[in-house]
Amino acid sequence: MDTEAVQQKPPATRRPSIRAAFRVGTLQAVLVLCGMIFIRRDVYLQGNVASVFQHWQEAWVVGAMFVDGVMRGAYGLGPYVSPFRKRVLRLGLPVALFFYAASATLCTKLNVGALDYEWARNIGVGILGISLVLSLFSSLSLPLFVRGDESCTVVTPVDSDDTDSPSIAPSQPDFSVEKFEVRGIWRFLRYPDRFSIMVMLAGLTLALGTWVPLLGLPGLFVAFKWETSDLESFRISQFGDAYLSYRKTSCALLPFIY
Repeated sequence: MDTEAVQQKPPATRRPSIRAAFRVGTLQAVLVLCGMIFIRRDVYLQGNVASVFQHWQEAWVVGAMFVDGVMRGAYGLGPYVSPFRKRVLRLGLPVALFFYAASATLCTKLNVGALDYEWARNIGVGILGISLVLSLFSSLSLPLFVRGDESCTVVTPVDSDDTDSPSIAPSQPDFSVEKFEVRGIWRFLRYPDRFSIMVMLAGLTLALGTWVPLLGLPGLFVAFKWETSDLESFRISQFGDAYLSYRKTSCALLPFIY
């Protein structure tokens, strides 16, 4: 006698972490503000506290960094990312923002690559807004990959001396199926969270009134390309042909380019 029992588990979901959201959001906003204050500390030491923001766009930058950190802290960096990498990118990004904001403020103070045009700063604010929308869409279209584990336990007859009551022994689950599913913006871009970071940094430096820090974006792109190469190998091993087909119809880090 052969019987088969199939147990299905509901797809895994990602729930927002409220504590992590406000922790990362506050950390990003504070460190960006500290980067600006660190360069302009001579003004503050003179008691001119009112000059914390010399342009309204700078105040908008700090608020945008808080909102971005809230979304990034709430939803993390997607499934199938190791806890170590999540900590590095979730907490390492705010620290990098400190130096990025400080370097942009220093360039403005020294008039190196400064953009003394309100429209240029306004463009930076607009780019920051686009990055927030990208982060929001990548968070709302959760999850990126839904793991649907279907364990199959097969019960097979075992030879026994007692023919009237054969012994039945369950075997180990013989397969596990990975359900591959792509939603929202992830259908077109495999790493929209990384892309939104690059867009955010481009908007930040323009909103602070300089273009020099933009020269560091190609290096960041190379770092992300190296960082996602391991994830690509892991996902191919998990999803096989389904992921290879997905790669043919989507870009990795830059829409329509790469």
